[in-house]
Amino acid sequence: MKLKYYMRGLGIGILLTTLLFALSGYQKKLSDQEIIERAEKLGMVTAAKEEDPLDKVLGDMVPEKEKDTEETTPAAETT
Repeated sequence: MKLKYYMRGLGIGILLTTLLFALSGYQKKLSDQEIIERAEKLGMVTAAKEEDPLDKVLGDMVPEKEKDTEETTPAAETT
């Protein structure tokens, strides 16, 4: 076969693919509020609603005596 037949077939294929995607590829964009509502329906939580698990673990590791001294000692006074 000649090169012109391959090029014609390639051109027709590209045009048909472009038309196919142009007609069927459109989807409605969701707003931020719609995404948040859908996430809540699926059981996802925001960072403000959930306690950070690392803070909880670190809080459990520090003994009570050290917690009291850390809270009362300002950071500027430590050397």
